[in-house]
Amino acid sequence: MSSFSRAFAGELYLFSHRRSIRIAHIAVFVLAAVFAVMNLGLLAATAEMNNVGLVELPAYNFWPQWAAATHTTMYLVELLVVMLVAGSLPHEIMSAAMRDPLSRRISRASFILARSVVALILPLTLYACALIGSALMSAILFDAGDIMDGQEVLFSISEVGIDTALFKAMRHAVLPLITLGVIASTCGAIFKRSVLAVGASFILIISPTMFYSDFKEQMPYYFADFLPAFGADSFLNEVAIFSAGDSTAFSQGYEEMANIGWFSPLPYLALSVILSVLFFRRKSL
Repeated sequence: MSSFSRAFAGELYLFSHRRSIRIAHIAVFVLAAVFAVMNLGLLAATAEMNNVGLVELPAYNFWPQWAAATHTTMYLVELLVVMLVAGSLPHEIMSAAMRDPLSRRISRASFILARSVVALILPLTLYACALIGSALMSAILFDAGDIMDGQEVLFSISEVGIDTALFKAMRHAVLPLITLGVIASTCGAIFKRSVLAVGASFILIISPTMFYSDFKEQMPYYFADFLPAFGADSFLNEVAIFSAGDSTAFSQGYEEMANIGWFSPLPYLALSVILSVLFFRRKSL
């Protein structure tokens, strides 16, 4: 078995047996379902304030509520990815736990590459928990038919393709999410302290929001701009707003811009892997 294979097997074992990771997945699944229930409560309050029936609201539908609950849960997912990934490596080095895999003749390059692969798996599994939890509860609470405004069909699911747009938005989030995981791992390889690694990762993901007005045209080329939650141009959020009855959202201009996000995170992903190897090879353990 190669050095990388042994390193990856060890990292995968820790990933599947670490208590904090199991708790994170359960928390995401439960919270996604809770958000769907909370959305129903908000809709009921809105209907009462406007003196209309609950079923007459455009947002009283499976598709917008699945998107909204998932979008809200993704804030927790992105925070958990940063804290669990970026903070783990400096903590292991400070506690001398890092010496164990290296003492088994696993090279530093193989170890950090294996860590990077696991770092891109975590956001995907957490994302899946968010999708499944919100979908199950939304399916229980809401109808999946056309988007209605009273007795009028606002959006026909088959004609407008809201379901297709939502599935596309969910696929669109994959590359920014795995890039976030690998960048968080890189921050862990660069910084000696967990708090610095986590802080640097947070700064990287909130940058689009902080500087959006100044660099609006350039932001689509930044990986975090299309993160499903913190991303200023989140595809998932745009579809959630559109499916709830806002016809001004998800315009053709936005979709053309969002096409950049299918590829823009790739350079950041590659650079992060290279930096991880370079810094970890020189790191004092």
